Amino acid sequence: MAGVVADLDRRLAQIDGAVEKATAKGRTSSAMALADQQRKTRTELVAQRTTAAGGRCRMAEIDAALKPPYRPLPEPD
Repeated sequence: MAGVVADLDRRLAQIDGAVEKATAKGRTSSAMALADQQRKTRTELVAQRTTAAGGRCRMAEIDAALKPPYRPLPEPD
């Protein structure tokens, strides 16, 4: 799971970096166009990352609940 999250972070950083680079070079129109083009992709990547990271957190909750002293699992959000 950590590898998946790291890969998604890398891909998000690539998109953000490309927009930042275009902005730094004074190409604001190009940066805005690039941001608009990548908005859907970035939104999907953020959703995947949230799901992957959330799953990892839930697994940690389950592992903790299975170790003594036993306690009930918290309700998922």
